[in-house]
Amino acid sequence: MKSIIPQGIKPNRIDIHSKFSSFSREDILSHCLYLLDNVMKFVEQEKKERASRHLSFAQAILWSLDLFSVEQLMFANMKRNKK
Repeated sequence: MKSIIPQGIKPNRIDIHSKFSSFSREDILSHCLYLLDNVMKFVEQEKKERASRHLSFAQAILWSLDLFSVEQLMFANMKRNKK
């Protein structure tokens, strides 16, 4: 999923008190990278519920920006779970 985000965008947490519409597409993708970077860290720390929330939110962002379909995201999850 991270590979679809342009390379020039760096991970950055957004202001969680602001609404979605107040951010640029780049800001939103930057936050998405921040979330995806944390997923494996949380898994390693055995914080699986938190990892799941970050992954789910990142997937919702990617879907809402028309970068993936729900089917593609479901397939990515199934593929990862088989490893």
